[in-house]
Amino acid sequence: MNVRNKKINAESEADYIKAVWDNFQLYEMALSVIGMLTPKEVIETFPIYKRYDGHKYETKDYFSVQNSLAAYDLNQPINAVDDKAFEFLWDYDNDDLVEFAVDFMGAMSHINRLEKGKDLFSQFLEETQGIKSRMIEINGIEVITFDNDEELD
Repeated sequence: MNVRNKKINAESEADYIKAVWDNFQLYEMALSVIGMLTPKEVIETFPIYKRYDGHKYETKDYFSVQNSLAAYDLNQPINAVDDKAFEFLWDYDNDDLVEFAVDFMGAMSHINRLEKGKDLFSQFLEETQGIKSRMIEINGIEVITFDNDEELD
């Protein structure tokens, strides 16, 4: 899934909506399959990236992944108790799985834009920081800009 074209092209709004939902459902199915795997199977298939300086940069590293794995039974499917597959991927450090998780967040953001008119990042900034976004066009390209509440009122 990581090598496919992530740009959603559509000729009409209906085609766009269908493409967004199809894309999201594809990621959900893949996440469901990942949830059927055990953490041990994931580790064997997608080894943890050997990065050991996460404490220095406050990022994920081999040690933080090992700490997060302690919450799982390595021989039980990831989703055995709850739907924890996305949480598992969020804490895991493997380039392919990190890219998948980011792409899945992009698919969720497209759904959020359809349902609420804002991508996830814009909604987060507005709800937590009071920063509103708006779309402008520069040289034929739609760009999101961010402004403080006082500037838009």
